[in-house]
Amino acid sequence: MKILFVSAEMSPFAKTGGLADVAGSLPKALNGLGHDVRVVMPRYRMIKGNLKYVTDFPVWIDQSIETCIIRQTEVPFVWKDRTNHLTVYFTDSYRLFDREGIYGHFDDAERFVFFCKAVLEMLPCINFKPDVIHCNDWHTGPVCLLLKEKYRDDNYFKDIATLFTIHNLEYQGHFSSHVIKLLNCDYSIFTPEKTEFYGMFNFMKAGLVYADIISTVSRVYAEEIKTPQYGERLEGVLQKRAEDLFGIVNGIDYEQFNPLNDKNIVSNYDIDNLENKKVNKTALQKKMVLPCTDVPLIGLVSRLSGQKGLNLIIERIDDMLSRNIQFVLLGTGDEYYHEQFRAIASRYPEKIAVNLEFNAELAQMIYAGSDMFLMPSRFEPCGLGQIISLRYGTVPIVRATGGLAETIIDYNADKENGNGFSFAEFSSDAMLDAIDRAVYVYSNCPDVWQTLVRRAMKMDFSWDSSAKKYEELYKHTIEKRKRMTLKERTKVILKILDELYPDASCSLVYKDPLQLMIATQLAAQCTDERVNIVTKDLFRKYKTVDDFANADVLELEQDIKSTGFFRNKARNIIAACKMIISDFGRSVPNDMESLLKLPGVGRKTANLLLNECFGIPGVVVDTHAKRLSQRIGLTKNDDPEKIEYDLMEIVPRDKWGRLCHLLVAHGRAVCNARKPMCNKCDIKEFCDYYKNINLNQGE
Repeated sequence: MKILFVSAEMSPFAKTGGLADVAGSLPKALNGLGHDVRVVMPRYRMIKGNLKYVTDFPVWIDQSIETCIIRQTEVPFVWKDRTNHLTVYFTDSYRLFDREGIYGHFDDAERFVFFCKAVLEMLPCINFKPDVIHCNDWHTGPVCLLLKEKYRDDNYFKDIATLFTIHNLEYQGHFSSHVIKLLNCDYSIFTPEKTEFYGMFNFMKAGLVYADIISTVSRVYAEEIKTPQYGERLEGVLQKRAEDLFGIVNGIDYEQFNPLNDKNIVSNYDIDNLENKKVNKTALQKKMVLPCTDVPLIGLVSRLSGQKGLNLIIERIDDMLSRNIQFVLLGTGDEYYHEQFRAIASRYPEKIAVNLEFNAELAQMIYAGSDMFLMPSRFEPCGLGQIISLRYGTVPIVRATGGLAETIIDYNADKENGNGFSFAEFSSDAMLDAIDRAVYVYSNCPDVWQTLVRRAMKMDFSWDSSAKKYEELYKHTIEKRKRMTLKERTKVILKILDELYPDASCSLVYKDPLQLMIATQLAAQCTDERVNIVTKDLFRKYKTVDDFANADVLELEQDIKSTGFFRNKARNIIAACKMIISDFGRSVPNDMESLLKLPGVGRKTANLLLNECFGIPGVVVDTHAKRLSQRIGLTKNDDPEKIEYDLMEIVPRDKWGRLCHLLVAHGRAVCNARKPMCNKCDIKEFCDYYKNINLNQGE
């Protein structure tokens, strides 16, 4: 497969959170599986180095043109003992991206509209047509929108599938409706059903509405976000698209996060040499100016925000530190938390060490040197901290939400398989209880603790497994896009045929369901014109169901002889009418199951009856419908029932009944069985048969 991975950030080039780690790891794993995977991201000021110029082109933003320069680099990586290279493209605009920081600028809407447009416009320029574009978080939502709204009729783009991954639903990209002008789209997309969100344009919602398939970063979080508690006011959209929503837990790069060769820790170790983990603990204590004592050391590496449950720590910090423990915190974020933890550190200099910065080297020291790793998150889509801590034999203490619930098994509840400690209720009491349980095992049950440490290190959350799940999800996404493309093509075909044959209707003459049932039975292997001639006299002679039920079979045979196969038809008509009398109160039944019990009534007849007489939609597959649907490419099946189900999937329900009449009309007028008049056909550009003729002639 050809896959384009679109992300606003990617490690090691630019990073604010876990999205960058995923963008830096997952494409490599997919590349290692044999797929042609490429990444595209903006070129921020922080991204230095010798990047190769590829091409440049204009990008329309509202009424102005912004030049986009595409640059490229090859990122080497090792996969299965082989050195591979990952192609990374950068969309470069001096005006929009040559500034400090990644997000939080006054013109973020324009910046990421430009990015989304540039991603699509660059594809023909670099001669890369992906099977699927994998969009990530709100910054990329308009890519999905533009493909459906602006590029849907472009042959280059119309078959490209989109997967949109939610990494954190809390961050959605809300901007004014001016975004519509920036996108150069019609305001018809600015509705509650599409991109409008409480009067604002919502980038995230654009991805959720327009992507072929949606994923998020854990199965638990995929279920949580369909509820008001976690849905961030988008739960309705996600409920509507529940069948298209999947959860795949993130992995980590096991080469990058490996205590056996990590250059950022003091002493390397593995599951067979855990003594050196103690050396890293002592080194961390010295680094953070804490007493070098053998007390439980709890680490926390996190973005400092309300999502992370830091209020629970602040609320019970006095009780926490009254235990015989030490606490190390590393992170940056909201100033409120900076002030709170500075104050706490000044009160307990022997117990807690706080470092308010982003420091990758120190983070590795904390993962390796801590005994426990705390993540009391209010919500956590996936979380990487707990997965990294498992890799380093540092036992996680987590709130059971999102990816934390999926990856950490509470030891207290499952002593056979537990790999950490978890608590369900989002409260400081529940958090403190989990900490107490962990501290007790560490202090009083050293053998059990060692078992926990080894069990943690044996867990496999590498990208190997997750990448294979994404591989299957890409296949599913591509297949769905093919079906959707067929739906869109079918919609256009129906519109054209509706205009061509506005009066198309059932050509059999009848007055009630009984007459239509009998006329349809007679129409087998016979023209409707002939049937109408026969039934004109037949329905004068036999007026009721009792008349047909009591008819002399030989006489009836003669009455219908000119329709062909008259003996079978006569017997079936009489038998069906007798059953209608005995089983259905002398009325033709109005449901599929009952109709199919009647002799001589198959799905074609049943669907026609349900449509014409009872207003119940159904797809009628007669010889014309079969021939045309196969020729056009609406089905590859030959069995009428399978064709029926194929058409039901791609034809709007309100058009099921009309479909057959339109195909019959077109089949008689243009697309006849022996010699279709393709040059006179108004739907030839949508027809596989016509395309194949031209292809063969070209050869």
